[in-house]
Formats: sequence, C-alpha cells, structure tokens
Amino acid sequence: MPFAAEYVTLAGKAVGGIQIHPVVEIRVWAGRAGAMAEAAPVALVVHARGQILTFLMNPLKTSNDTRAGDVV
Repeated sequence: MPFAAEYVTLAGKAVGGIQIHPVVEIRVWAGRAGAMAEAAPVALVVHARGQILTFLMNPLKTSNDTRAGDVV
C-alpha cells in the first residue's frame, strides 16, 4: 500500500501554437526490504488559443488485466 502519493504538474512543452503540461501521480511505497517509487501519467493540460483544456488518461492495463501501478 502506498504511504505517500502526490499529483504533480510537469513543465510544459510548446508544440506549434499550443502548450502541453503532463500531470503525473507520484506514489511511494516502503517495506522491510526497501522502498519503491512510481510516476504514473494521469492527465494532460493543454493551453491553446486562450483556452485551458484537460484530458484525463484511462489507467493502463497489463496483459494480466491489472492496472499499471497496482501492487500484486
């Protein structure tokens, strides 16, 4: 189980006349054997023509039908 999780908006990238900012969720787990950190994409924020648009990403699925980021 994650003991810390936080959403972070990353620096944007200009493409043509638009600015794209990815949003990621950073999760951190700790256990007896050590710790693990993961950054999972969750959304894109797009600034174009004076408008701000948000696109949510569907969770990625693996071949065994678990979501990316699930602890198994």
